[in-house]
Amino acid sequence: MGDKPQVYLVGAGAGCADTLTLKAHALITDWADIIVVDRLVANDIISLIPDNVTVIYAGKAPGNAYFTQEEINECLYQHAKQGYNVVRLKGGDPFIYGRGGEELAYLKQREISVKVIPGISAFQVAAAEYHIPLTFRDLSMGITIISGHTKNGLPQEYDWHALAQNNHSLILYMSIRNIKYITDKLIENGLDKNTPSIVIEQAGLPAMRKIQSSLHNISAQIVEHKILSPAIIIIGKVANENLYKSDLSFLTQNG
Repeated sequence: MGDKPQVYLVGAGAGCADTLTLKAHALITDWADIIVVDRLVANDIISLIPDNVTVIYAGKAPGNAYFTQEEINECLYQHAKQGYNVVRLKGGDPFIYGRGGEELAYLKQREISVKVIPGISAFQVAAAEYHIPLTFRDLSMGITIISGHTKNGLPQEYDWHALAQNNHSLILYMSIRNIKYITDKLIENGLDKNTPSIVIEQAGLPAMRKIQSSLHNISAQIVEHKILSPAIIIIGKVANENLYKSDLSFLTQNG
């Protein structure tokens, strides 16, 4: 047991153990008494946890949950209050659709000391694996990350005109179920229907695969290839597989 209550919210990275940071590795192998594990943490990461550490599985699959978020929050609090060193181990990064903010707030309101260890998020792993430069001079001036649904599964609503016009790489999390709605909204609001789009399933894992298509056809491709969550969708000019083969001489005009 630790000298004082403390919780680390730890990003395990997307995929296998080679995406763990050194700090994350040290916490789960040498520091933790109790580790509350997310559904998207890879098995080879879980296998690193020593036998004397208590592992609590708190995964939440779409439409099914071992714990509610409220129960997870209380689990972290109760074990930390008893003086255990607690790690909340999450796939990807705790603060990118990992509900880390909710857990942080719950613990801080109860005067539990919390530290956060960032992880490599799924969109970063997916982009790197398939050579998609998410920012690229004159082609993508930024990155916009959105979720495809609300907590009850309905499509999330945004300023679709702003998203369609912002010249960013658009990253979609949790969007497989509502992708047709999303792409229709983007096209209705001015985004070219032929905008390159890529879906990456199981980013960072051995079963990882991708589909390359256009904005207006990506939803049909997802159905045809039976793509399932977790999957990342990247929409924008940089998602063009032939980007490096094209004429990029215009870039030199802007220094």
